[in-house]
Amino acid sequence: MRILLIYVLLNLMVCVLAADIFVPGNVSVELYVDDIPNCQDLAFDSNGRLFVANDSNTSNQQIYIVPAGGGSWQYFGPVLTDTDAIAIDPRDNVYIGDENGRVYKVTPEGVSSLFASSFLGNVVDIMSVSTLGSPQQFITGSVLYVPFDMTFANNNKMYVVEAGATTKGLYTVDAAGSVSLFVEFPGPVSCIFDPATNKIYVGDVADQCIYIVSLDGNVEVFATGIEPRGMTIGSDGCLYVSDRLNSSHGILKFEGKGQLPSADFDENGLVNLFDFHIFSNSWLALDSDFNWNPECDISEPSDNIISFDDFVVFASQWLECTHAFSFN
Repeated sequence: MRILLIYVLLNLMVCVLAADIFVPGNVSVELYVDDIPNCQDLAFDSNGRLFVANDSNTSNQQIYIVPAGGGSWQYFGPVLTDTDAIAIDPRDNVYIGDENGRVYKVTPEGVSSLFASSFLGNVVDIMSVSTLGSPQQFITGSVLYVPFDMTFANNNKMYVVEAGATTKGLYTVDAAGSVSLFVEFPGPVSCIFDPATNKIYVGDVADQCIYIVSLDGNVEVFATGIEPRGMTIGSDGCLYVSDRLNSSHGILKFEGKGQLPSADFDENGLVNLFDFHIFSNSWLALDSDFNWNPECDISEPSDNIISFDDFVVFASQWLECTHAFSFN
């Protein structure tokens, strides 16, 4: 028994120490672009070029542009300060936000102009801007204090990651501007809605993790060991993430949607002793028992009892380590 335990622990250590980033087994990760200092927000244009915000508090900074398919980046747009927010419209106009509450517009021909201003105030709210650059208040007096990123889903709601309020997390905003907490997270700074799965990726720098959130509020772990400062979905359906933890600030490409093993009860990307502890606490439990845990009923089909059939599935996934990648 002691030898078996040592063997299990050694396997666990190998799996954990093998690399830095862990993702589900059907997901691959590659370094799309390396060495982009202070990479933050991301956006693709219709030609597949990737624009990367520059989250630097120093003056005389520009955002970055990466050619389609990857490659060496170049500076782009006007020289500004702390250009950590970008967006691109259907006509490939690039909008760059700076720390002084201004938004600049850069046309596909490279012509820069001030698009909108007057975004600063004593209370941090969310404003809407018309196509002519006229800002107006959209959310005022809400619980939001530092709304880092936002995305729109196909349910006519906007989702905002809030990292500075008393309760940090993913918030919903309806068409009338009403704000409510959707899912609480310790340090969310980026988010993007994936229309292929109808789910939202949320990047959390406190957990160094990317979560997947369904529109009904279910949360799963997608990747760990990453500092996801910005995210976007490419035309290829892949998730692109600006990461400051691996590869000396770079853009990572995640291919595959991912699904955690059914026996990964704690959703940490690995079926191990922690999951076995959860499983054993419900051993032989019926759905009417006090120790019943429906997540442990993993046999196919489920039969409302935690029994040997579930153990067979659990054993088949034992030490099933999510794919691990290292870029150091």
